Amino acid sequence: MKPNQTISNRWHPAATYAAALCLLIAPFRGSTGWRAALLILAVIFMLMAAKYRRPALWTMPAHASVFYTVSAWALALLMGCLASPEQWHQLNSWKGEVLTPLIALPVFFVLTKNHRDARRWLLVLATGLIGLTSLTILNQFDPVDAMTMPAFGGNGPYSTWLVTLCPLLVLAWRLSPTRDDVRNKAGDAMSDTTLQLTRKIQACVLAAVVLILVSAYLTANRAIWVCFALMLLVYAGLSIMLAGSQRRYVGQWAALALVGSMVFIGLFIAATEQRFNGKPPGGGGTIEMVTHDNRGAIWREAIALIAEKPFTGYGYGRDVLEKTMSERFTEPLDKALFIQGHNLVLNQVLQIGVVGAVLILAVFMSLIHAFSNMLRGPALARTAGLCGLILVVGVFTRNMVDDFFIRQNAILFWAIVGMLLGLGLKLDKNQVKLNSTDKSA
Repeated sequence: MKPNQTISNRWHPAATYAAALCLLIAPFRGSTGWRAALLILAVIFMLMAAKYRRPALWTMPAHASVFYTVSAWALALLMGCLASPEQWHQLNSWKGEVLTPLIALPVFFVLTKNHRDARRWLLVLATGLIGLTSLTILNQFDPVDAMTMPAFGGNGPYSTWLVTLCPLLVLAWRLSPTRDDVRNKAGDAMSDTTLQLTRKIQACVLAAVVLILVSAYLTANRAIWVCFALMLLVYAGLSIMLAGSQRRYVGQWAALALVGSMVFIGLFIAATEQRFNGKPPGGGGTIEMVTHDNRGAIWREAIALIAEKPFTGYGYGRDVLEKTMSERFTEPLDKALFIQGHNLVLNQVLQIGVVGAVLILAVFMSLIHAFSNMLRGPALARTAGLCGLILVVGVFTRNMVDDFFIRQNAILFWAIVGMLLGLGLKLDKNQVKLNSTDKSA
C-alpha cells in the first residue's frame, strides 16, 4: 500500500465519524454549535484525505444544476443579510439556518458511494429515532411547561424531522438482498443464510415504521399525515412506473397506496380531535376545523405585506419575520403566535422579495430534475432517485403549511440529498479502481 493512500484511509473514517455524530445529535435542543463544529471538522478531515488521494472524489456533485441553484439561493439570502441594518446579527442567523445545513450536502455526498455507506447512515439515524421516540413518549407522562421547549425540539420541528426521515425507509427496505440476488451472486447454497439477514433487515424497517408512526401521532401534528399520504402515493406511482418485468407487484403497490391513504386520512381526523379535544373551531368537526384554520389569516397578512414590498422584502432572519408579522395583529395571543408566514415560499418573499420565491422553487425543481434522471440509471441509482423524489415531495409539502426549512431539519434534508446523489453518482474507471483499492486496504 502506498504511504499517501494509507494517510487518506485514516482521514476518511475520521470524517465519517464526525458526520455520523452530527446526524445523531442534530435534532436535539442545544446542539447548534456542536453540529456546526462537527460538519466543519468533517470537511477538514475530507480535505486532508483528498490531499493524498488522486483522483479526488470531493468535487462538486454530479448534477451541476443542483449546485448552481442552491448556491444562487444561498447567496441571495446572504445579500439580504448584508443589506440589512443589523447585518452582523443577520449574518449569524444565515450561518446557522442556511450555511451550516448546506455544508451537509457535500459532506454526505463525498461519504456515500455504496450500499455499505448507506447502511451506516441508516443505522445512525435509526439509533437516533429510538432516542427521539422515547423522549416523545416520556413527554406525554412528564410534559415540560408551556414556555420550555422539549429536548427533541418541539412538535413542529420534530414532525418535520420525521417527514424528512421517512423516505429512507424505502432505501433501507430496497437495500436488503432478494432471493434472486442471492442466487445470481452466490448460488442456492447461501440463499437461506442471506434470506435470514434480509428478514432481519426488513423487521428493523418495520420497527422503524412503528416508531415513526408513534412519534408522529404523539406530536398531534395534522400536516404530517397529509405528507405521509402524498409520499406514499408518489412511492406507489413511481414503483408502478418502474416495475418493468415485476408487473406482479403492481396490485400490491396499488393496494398499499389505497389502504395507506385511508389510514392516514383516519389519523388526520384523529389528530384533529386530539388537538382540539373533540371541539375544533367552528364546532362542525374536522372539515369545519380545516376551513377555520388560522393559517388563512396568516397568509392573507403575509400576502398584504408582500404587496407593499414585492421586490426588496423586509430583510433576512426569523427575528425580522417575527417583528414584521406580529405588527399586523392586535390581540396579544396572535402577536405571540403569528410570527412568520407559515409557508416556505411566502417567508422567502417576505425576506428578500420575489427573487426568494423564484430561487427556492428553482432549488426544489433542480432536485426533482436530478432525482428523475437517476431513475434511468442502474438499480442503486434508481432506488436513490425514487427516495429523492419522495423526499422532495414530503419536505416541500410539509413546509407549505409551516416553515421549518432551517437548522436541524435543513441539515437532515441536505444530508439525505447528499447521500442520495452520492449513491446515484456514475464513477469513472479510475475512481472505481481507487474505491476497490481503498476497501481492500
